[in-house]
Amino acid sequence: MFNLPQNPQFCQTDVSGSPNELEPVLALINHGGELGLSEWYEVVYFFQKWCSYAGSKTFEDGEQVVKWKYVKDCL
Repeated sequence: MFNLPQNPQFCQTDVSGSPNELEPVLALINHGGELGLSEWYEVVYFFQKWCSYAGSKTFEDGEQVVKWKYVKDCL
C-alpha cells in the first residue's frame, strides 16, 4: 500500500492505528540509546510514516511513537 523504506528503524508506521494524515498529534516518543531509554512528548504528524516538524531531528535515529492523541483533543 505504501512505499516505505526497507529499514524499519527509520519509518515506524504501526502504533495502535495511525492518525489522519497531516493532522498534528501529541506523541509520547521513546528512544533506546547508549544512556538507556529516553521518553518525551512532541507534536508530530503522520504522512505515510511518522514525521517531525522543521528543526526537529526526531525519527532520524530510531525513535518510536508509543502512543498519541490529536492536538485538538488536548485543548
